[in-house]
Amino acid sequence: MELTEEQQKRSKKVYVYSELCSGCHYCQLACSFVKTGSFGLSDSRINIRRVEGKERYSVGFSKDCDRCGFCARYCYMGVLMEVKG
Repeated sequence: MELTEEQQKRSKKVYVYSELCSGCHYCQLACSFVKTGSFGLSDSRINIRRVEGKERYSVGFSKDCDRCGFCARYCYMGVLMEVKG
C-alpha cells in the first residue's frame, strides 16, 4: 500500500545530535531556500542558537517544520539525520 504525501511527511523524523553542531548555519540556509526561495536565517524552520557562555549550539525546529529532511541533506557535520519510518 502506497502512503500519501502527507503520510510520508509525518512518518519522517529528523534526529538531532547537537553536540556535533559547529554553528555553521548551512541547514538553516538550505531550509530557507527550499521553503521561501531566499537565503535568510529568519526564514528557516530550523533554529541554531549558541548556548550562552559555551562553545555549544542548540538545535530546534519551529512549529511550521514539516520534517522534509532538506536540512539534514545539507548538514555536513552529521548533526541532523533524516530517518524514514
